[in-house]
Amino acid sequence: MIYGISLGSNLGDRLGNIEQAIEAIKLLGGKVLKQSSVYESEPWGFKSKNWFYNAVILYESSLVAEELLSLLLAIEKKMGRQRIHIDKSMYVDRKIDIDILFCDSCKHVSPTLILPHPHMHERMFVLLPLQDILPEWKHPTLHTSISMLIKSCPDKGSIRKLLPL
Repeated sequence: MIYGISLGSNLGDRLGNIEQAIEAIKLLGGKVLKQSSVYESEPWGFKSKNWFYNAVILYESSLVAEELLSLLLAIEKKMGRQRIHIDKSMYVDRKIDIDILFCDSCKHVSPTLILPHPHMHERMFVLLPLQDILPEWKHPTLHTSISMLIKSCPDKGSIRKLLPL
């Protein structure tokens, strides 16, 4: 299976955190097929003086989505992420954030995971890196190209491309 995975960090060595997470993902037994450039974006969904570094990777794995999610959450925890669930709509600064965006063209819904990610089309910091590595990608449920998703994205926050990973 081919997964799209987003990575973000706005605390500490942001680039180093993303690189460390990608190295940990490589150790899960799959293969990183492509990596986007790194983008810097202002926080989305909350106020903070700490801007994010963001990237997206394409990852090939035989793991099913729930297994992969569990392992990604373990990487976050090992890197010092503490998920605080006071309110699901509340976002906070974090050293690392790893999300599964999609798995092939599958649709998956469970109590712990919805694929494709239900908010990916609302976040420019996901769409622009994804376009770097999959310019012809179409959203499996919205049936919309990545270029059209970018044009219609409601996220008007500042974002800039920094460098390739």
